[in-house]
Amino acid sequence: MKKVYITLIISAFLFCSFCERTIDFDNYPIEPRLVLSAVANPDTVLAVKLYKNGSFLENSLIKNDSDYIMKHAKVELTVNNSHREELFFDSLSECYIADYIPVEEDQLILSAVAEGYKSVKAKTSVVNKATYEIVRSILFYKKQDYIDAFTPAVLGASDTVNAITLSLKDPPDVNNYYHLTARCVSYMWMFQAHYFMHDIFVSSDIIFEDKLLDSPIGGWPAFFSNVFDDSLINGQNYNFTIEVRRSEYWHVFSVFEKASACWIEVDLKSISKELYDYYKSIKMYDCAKNDIFSEPIMIYSNVENGAGVFGSLSGNKSIVDTNSVFNEYFTTDGHKIYTN
Repeated sequence: MKKVYITLIISAFLFCSFCERTIDFDNYPIEPRLVLSAVANPDTVLAVKLYKNGSFLENSLIKNDSDYIMKHAKVELTVNNSHREELFFDSLSECYIADYIPVEEDQLILSAVAEGYKSVKAKTSVVNKATYEIVRSILFYKKQDYIDAFTPAVLGASDTVNAITLSLKDPPDVNNYYHLTARCVSYMWMFQAHYFMHDIFVSSDIIFEDKLLDSPIGGWPAFFSNVFDDSLINGQNYNFTIEVRRSEYWHVFSVFEKASACWIEVDLKSISKELYDYYKSIKMYDCAKNDIFSEPIMIYSNVENGAGVFGSLSGNKSIVDTNSVFNEYFTTDGHKIYTN
């Protein structure tokens, strides 16, 4: 019997010895690198954020991001291998700003250099706008889920759901990538203020299925992603339906103050492959960060000698008015799409 006890004690000691390892972070070298972040959009001038990297052991990184912004770097933009310009630093936005406004199908190269850091470079092409239209919108009753007896899953939401059908015209012969949001907004006439709930919608359409996202993320259901590609619909005119819960009561002083008006902002954007890979890696990271058994997730980067992402997006926003009195549909420039 004593041999059994001795064997168990030795086994436990060996197990604990092999499973424990001390890592000395103080002597772990961190190479200085630039972190570049920019999205080219045909609707505005190009703006670039440039940071220096830092260690998670530095508390100041969490306290003040401004300390990590590179304010005296040289940032250049090259367009179609011909036009070149140096960006200027804007202290208000803490961004490097270009005079150039991106144009669809332009080929862009960003480069940045700062003292003590390797020069970084990233490139992207400006995507064409997503072509779609809203072909149908209906309201129906669907009781909201509750976290407990008193707290709804979505604060301020009602039991009314708006089902919106979109028709997407996907260009053939090229790989296309998309990002969709549908934001429900309420308006309080008494306080002359807007309040929005979230950008979350639901859909049973297969184009939103992502088997890698096996747990809910920030209100989105598991196996669901609003970032998708055209692998299932290449070159088609494809109709799909999303459901958005209507905002009914939402006010900073009282959740019982009824909204005077309510509408849904549908925003479907074409995004570049770089931005698609970046968004997907962020979602996978958020999905796995609380799982101690998951593999490490690397955030996508297309910045040479540094970190970050440079991509492009282009899209159109449509407004769906959900009020029974004003049951009409408008684009952002005020043109009516159709009326029920």
